[in-house]
Amino acid sequence: MVSRQCEGGHSYPVALIGRGNTLGEYAVYGHDEQISASALSAGRVCRLEVADFYRLGVVDRQFHACVQARIVRSHGGLADWSRVMRIKGVKQRLLATLHLYSREQGAGIMRLPSHVALASLLSTTRESIARSLRQLEIAGLIVRHDRWHCEVVAPDHGHSQRE
Repeated sequence: MVSRQCEGGHSYPVALIGRGNTLGEYAVYGHDEQISASALSAGRVCRLEVADFYRLGVVDRQFHACVQARIVRSHGGLADWSRVMRIKGVKQRLLATLHLYSREQGAGIMRLPSHVALASLLSTTRESIARSLRQLEIAGLIVRHDRWHCEVVAPDHGHSQRE
């Protein structure tokens, strides 16, 4: 889960990211990261120090182009999440969230975050998430494979930008 800390020190969730994402791209240019992330399930993290890139001599034009492309992709992803947060109705917002998260995980069948994590992201209650998941399943918009895994079978309707 990606979070942003406000001036009062409170951290609030803004997006879900999947495998292969990077954080800290701005450090290459001497800036602090503006978001943080916490794992919702088991995974691996590869931490690289900016100084090591310079020490190894890999910082060149191609390196900067790759970092900048990653930053652009991150901004696009955050814009997609911003659009999801403007969708009216928990059920529709949850469906759009599942579309985006499925894209982030890069698989048709995805591991669902906890109801509490989804509720926090969508500014609703755990009970509303559970009810909306049941409604989406009954409507044939998602297929639940077990408690933690589902597949979105509904069309996207443009709530997320395809790459």
